[in-house]
Amino acid sequence: MKNDRESEANGIQRQFGRDFGRYLLSTILPAALGISTIVVLTRSFAPTDYGHYSLTMVAVTVTTTVMTGWLSQSVLRLEPEVDNEALLSTVWIALSTIVVLLAGASIAVGILAYGDLGPFRPYFVAGALFVAAESLFVVVQALLQARLQSGIVATIKVVRAVGRFVLGVGVALAITNHLSGWFFGAAVATGVTAFSAVPIARLIPSQIQFDGRVLQRMATFGLPMIGWLLGMNVLNFIDQILIQALLGSRSVGIYASNYSLANKALPLIFAPIVQAAHPIVMNIWDGGNHERVRQTVTQLTRYYLLFGAPITTLVALYGEPMSSLVLSQQYEVGYLVIPFVAVSVFIWNLAMFVHKGLEVTDKTHLMLAGVVFASVINVALNIVLIREYGYLGASIATFLSFAGYLLFVLVIVEWVLPWRPPLRTGRNILIGLLPTTLTVLTTYTLLGRTPLAMFVSLVPSLLLYFVTLHLLNEFDPQELEQIRETLIRGVHRE
Repeated sequence: MKNDRESEANGIQRQFGRDFGRYLLSTILPAALGISTIVVLTRSFAPTDYGHYSLTMVAVTVTTTVMTGWLSQSVLRLEPEVDNEALLSTVWIALSTIVVLLAGASIAVGILAYGDLGPFRPYFVAGALFVAAESLFVVVQALLQARLQSGIVATIKVVRAVGRFVLGVGVALAITNHLSGWFFGAAVATGVTAFSAVPIARLIPSQIQFDGRVLQRMATFGLPMIGWLLGMNVLNFIDQILIQALLGSRSVGIYASNYSLANKALPLIFAPIVQAAHPIVMNIWDGGNHERVRQTVTQLTRYYLLFGAPITTLVALYGEPMSSLVLSQQYEVGYLVIPFVAVSVFIWNLAMFVHKGLEVTDKTHLMLAGVVFASVINVALNIVLIREYGYLGASIATFLSFAGYLLFVLVIVEWVLPWRPPLRTGRNILIGLLPTTLTVLTTYTLLGRTPLAMFVSLVPSLLLYFVTLHLLNEFDPQELEQIRETLIRGVHRE
């Protein structure tokens, strides 16, 4: 029995290591291009213009989430249990219906309210096209991720990122001379990438046939997820809307640009871990193996903490030099929000592991209750703290509300499928972060809070962290070998 458990743990470790390595490689370039986009756009357009761009991105993200978030989540949850042909047919019928409804709604809004959009008029058509393209991409990615086809997912993410940067920035600067051009270019890049992946990955069913039972299962699981995903977007974006209402577009531009720095840097580690972990848990669940799933989630949580904690710490410590390096002077005054955003994003992604028990048992209504609870806290705190502390108050509200969601699901999962943290790993991580933090602070003392100090301290601080963990016997020989294989495979792939 013990050998079986060890063999299963090693299998999960190998699967996670393979997929994490692929997703990591596919995240580095998109993240770098995302930061490069911020550099170019904030140096080419004023904070007020960037504020309008950021609020349009909020609208686009929320619309995409409402339209197709439930569909992608249903695919990730049900793909292991549903016939492939029936699933693909249902997905394409649902997506086609959604796109038709989007087109109709866009035409209606254009006819009735286009003149009332003010400075957002140039973004309307471009934003609608981007929503349609992004919806297709999200669904295609979910299908591939659910099938554990991490190699193709990695490829399309890189291709999309390159296309969005080249076409998005190119159209904005060379053709429209307006930030709305980014959405036009990004829509083309995203749509072409997604369409190209469909035949390559064999995502076309042999014949389209409507299956009401599959649609019902997807709706039962996925529709409550609309509320959860919408609440997630409230937590992520309501601060920008309230800053716009209380402080104006310029403050939105300053806040959003600095917020994006943390939100672009952290996915370098967070996104590959979460993407690799989710389908593993969904494929293990058989309807009754609670203990096996709990142990798997604890194992995957350990990987998240090991790699997520040092990156979060460094982003929080590097807020000022990151802002001064990437953003122009009129934006970098908002660097104080970066530490709060970094910790908030870390907490939110940790909650993604904690609530896995609710996902596998289809208790999405409890996840919805948790995000409603956190959203109420977020809105109330934003109104109070933005008035008192400006956009810094918004970042504090984000931190407190994300922590509220984590606490909520920690309590709720105890009655469904308890989550257990890797306590020994947590202790070792805290010890390992001490030399990391001291290295950064010492470098600041010698060189000041400058980009040079950031670059000088980056490698030594990470090296000391992992050396400390190694000395504490945190990594077993199999894990060290898996890390070596992942790195070698990544180099050969490059």
